[in-house]
Amino acid sequence: MSRSLASEGDMADWKTRGGRGVLNALWRSGAAGLARRRTRPFGAIFTLHHVTPEPNGNFPPNGHLRVVPAFLQAVIGHLRDRGVEFVDLAEVSQRVAAKAEGRDTGRFFAAFTLDDGYCDNDEHAAPVFRREAVPYAIFVAPGLSDGSILPWWEMIEKVVRDNPAVVVPFSAQPLPARTAPEKCGVFDQLSIYLRSRCAERDIDVEVRRIAAANGIAELDPGARVMDWDRLRALSQDPLCTIGAHSMTHPRLARLSEPDLAEEMGKSREVIGQELGRRPDFFAYPYGFRDACGPREFDMAARLGYRAAFTTRLHALTARSAVNMHALPRLSLNGYYQDPRYVDVLMSGLPGLWKERGTDPHLPG
Repeated sequence: MSRSLASEGDMADWKTRGGRGVLNALWRSGAAGLARRRTRPFGAIFTLHHVTPEPNGNFPPNGHLRVVPAFLQAVIGHLRDRGVEFVDLAEVSQRVAAKAEGRDTGRFFAAFTLDDGYCDNDEHAAPVFRREAVPYAIFVAPGLSDGSILPWWEMIEKVVRDNPAVVVPFSAQPLPARTAPEKCGVFDQLSIYLRSRCAERDIDVEVRRIAAANGIAELDPGARVMDWDRLRALSQDPLCTIGAHSMTHPRLARLSEPDLAEEMGKSREVIGQELGRRPDFFAYPYGFRDACGPREFDMAARLGYRAAFTTRLHALTARSAVNMHALPRLSLNGYYQDPRYVDVLMSGLPGLWKERGTDPHLPG
């Protein structure tokens, strides 16, 4: 039986511990296998963010975005032992098209994607993919790559972690943040404030104000995104595909139609100018149902992307892959670093549970 590769110092909350218990039960009971025989997936697209050996510590609000290289290596080995074929995104789009036309798609396949373009993708993820001869794709937001915007979730984590009390825009008094529970509570409040009370275009300005008010001037080294020189070098790797991830990483569903076209179209043009080739593939920032829907899917098609990817938690099936510009991806989550859980993810059960009460295969 595979051993979990989550950090030994893991400070999982009750929700995460409960989630692990459910996944373990599904794996042991054989329910995932039964579900897979019913949904009949023909492939899976996995998404990651950070791949780093650095431990999460006792305040990991973004811990779900971070996996260790050993876990990525273990997942590849786990899938290879099960006869899975590893393909790039061009091959994914060809096989999805083949499925739609009723043609054979070959044996079960998997593709790996990484969002945002963190430096550790080059330092720790790419060497694993090269060692295993596995294709991978990195989705890039030019605003993050050139430093004109910050990954707000990373900056807020540093603000809260490095201060015993946090100055916030919505309280006359600093909020206490001495203990891990207090810090998690402040992080959550700041996240809700930024996501619900700030316009998408104002989030970066507000984050910089909050950081300055709390004496934070820059991101942690491990939270930084690759610049164009580094991306240019990485793009020469024949295993690597560079995709677009919008210009400034907004929730696209909150934008006007002109701003949506600008975010999705300009990102493709800028990446093409910087790297010498316009990307064929797009990943919606955040990627969940409230962040992208039919309007965004139609825009991706109109702009000429071959395929576009959400973060809706499903393997590729005849139903989930009906729209080439709304393909689902399975998150390799830092709180669930056990290769056994990949089998459960590919069965479709977690996605069906997460979207219970809706038809998960309907666009939007």
